[in-house]
Amino acid sequence: MKKLLKHWQNFQQIGIIEGMSPSEKRYIKTSNGLVVFVTALLWLQLPFVIELLPDTKYILAIFLSWILMVLVIPILNKKHHFTAARLTYSIFSLFSIFLVAIQLGPETANHLFMAAAILGFFILFPKSQTPYLVAMITLAIIGFATLEWYFLSNGGGLLDLPQEFVFTAKISSMSAFIFIVLAITAYHYNLVYQAEKMLELEHKRSENLLLNILPSQIAERLKNNENQIADQIEDAGVLFADIVGFTELSEKVQHTQLVYILDKLFTRFDQIVSTYQVEKIKMIGDSYMVGSGLNSSDKKHHIKLAECALDMLKSIEENNITNAPDLGLRIGIHCGPLVAGVICQKKFAYDLWGDTVNISSRMESHGEKNRIQVSHHFYEMTKLHFIYEKRGKIQVKGKGEMDTYFLIERR
Repeated sequence: MKKLLKHWQNFQQIGIIEGMSPSEKRYIKTSNGLVVFVTALLWLQLPFVIELLPDTKYILAIFLSWILMVLVIPILNKKHHFTAARLTYSIFSLFSIFLVAIQLGPETANHLFMAAAILGFFILFPKSQTPYLVAMITLAIIGFATLEWYFLSNGGGLLDLPQEFVFTAKISSMSAFIFIVLAITAYHYNLVYQAEKMLELEHKRSENLLLNILPSQIAERLKNNENQIADQIEDAGVLFADIVGFTELSEKVQHTQLVYILDKLFTRFDQIVSTYQVEKIKMIGDSYMVGSGLNSSDKKHHIKLAECALDMLKSIEENNITNAPDLGLRIGIHCGPLVAGVICQKKFAYDLWGDTVNISSRMESHGEKNRIQVSHHFYEMTKLHFIYEKRGKIQVKGKGEMDTYFLIERR
């Protein structure tokens, strides 16, 4: 059984080459498969046809000729004459239905296979070949109308069949017709199911991609078609972290190793940020920016940001990276009012602006390796929960002298 299934799959693949789209492959497999499917159904009716020989000799010839179609269609597909294969199958199937039906007459219901053929055309021709699809449907309708006219004019078909054989032929034809309709319906049902499954998968991917770029609440607002997102936040925390020694390292190691080191560090930072439910804003070269209190009324976001900073520093101190033993981390934190929003229509970005952001950046740039420097305001917000070392006043560009502190550990 497995061997037979393997042969069937190989037969359907005839004409398919690497690089084809899934849609193109499906239509080629359909044309290869349909000709075998129809031939098998016809051959199941051979006992009835043989029993009425020699009257049914022309019908027998048509049934046997489908063996030739089983060879011709795959050969045309193999030579990449896909349209010729579809048209050959379509025209020959209509021709066969017409000849069989006009001989057996309306009582056997063989002319209903014109409707089954139309259903088959919809899975045979792609959207790009709609003119061919319309032409085949038109031909089928003309064939059906011609048969009906002939039957009404002549009172039946060309053959004068015994009544017991008419009943058998009708049961056989109707059974095959119902089976074809069910098979094609099941095929379409499976296509719809697969399409819905792919849509769900792509939706999840796009959702995950959006959540990787934006905070969840901002992503939700974008999906709700909010045109401009700009929020005034009265009390937010901002953290800047810069890898010390990375520029020097970039001159010593290969580019692949450099990217590996940065990826390893920032992936760990991402995990820490997620743990403390603060927001990663962006990466700038070897710098990493985090915000807290941006989209919630969390009164403890200052504490979470401080804990995040401690874990980030701990992670780089514990990190044992070959060829990068001297890497360090300089962190700066400040809190206060700022503006948060989404900019750009293409490759949009969620960013923060304001004096709070600038001071936080200065806390980092005026800090020391493997230390977390915070502003006096941030110190006041968190001093009951953490141990600090007072650094004293430092000269901050654009702000003059400012009191700063080094965050040491949790209390």
